Amino acid sequence: MNRHFETPRAILMRGITESVFTLAWVNKDPELAGIVWLLDEIRTRLNQHKEVARLVRNARRRSRRRAEAVPPLPEAWASSSKRFVVAASGHRHEHGVFA
Repeated sequence: MNRHFETPRAILMRGITESVFTLAWVNKDPELAGIVWLLDEIRTRLNQHKEVARLVRNARRRSRRRAEAVPPLPEAWASSSKRFVVAASGHRHEHGVFA
């Protein structure tokens, strides 16, 4: 065997193995698998939104420190960002606003 291809083969085999286990799990209980899959998708989106919101906040702070003009966020984005971060963190504020 050519040692040059060992890593790509291992990556491919891992992907195939994960697919086989996932399909077996879905076939065993499709209803439960659908619910778990949906919840995992929601969790992933909330985590990604939280990360993007953090990156945007950091970029805006850096711009302010450099005395650059920073346009205000659209109200819809700012308020949805607060709701997503609160939901992702699992914390509740009395007025529903991220503190």
